[in-house]
Amino acid sequence: MAAMHGIETSGVKQTCVTQRAAEKVGPHEVDLLTVKQEIDPAKDPMGIISRMIKTMYGPEGMISRLTTLPGLVVQSVGGGKGQMEELMHSLESSAGASSQPAGRRPRRIAGQKQRGGPGRSPPAWGPKFCACWRT
Repeated sequence: MAAMHGIETSGVKQTCVTQRAAEKVGPHEVDLLTVKQEIDPAKDPMGIISRMIKTMYGPEGMISRLTTLPGLVVQSVGGGKGQMEELMHSLESSAGASSQPAGRRPRRIAGQKQRGGPGRSPPAWGPKFCACWRT
């Protein structure tokens, strides 16, 4: 089931959609939080802002993936489901969550965007960021 919230101000409409247990990574249910912005064409007559937003976050908007491990809240923004799978694998490995220091420890995953096209993987939109918090 999805929950939807939004605001509209100065020609910008922003919607936030939450989907609980929308995906699975191994045995873990992953919640999705999608933030999408739409610009009033009267405020963006050349479509520059709209194209910039779609270039940064893709046509579906900015998607955050959230799940938990014992004692951790795990979040991934951008990079698709594959990035969350990679993050979960690294945390569950022997050098993973048990060796992470307590408190907030954001982790950046380096990498370039994949480009879609014939014979290529679909694009992995947006900035890639992963974070873990001790609970």
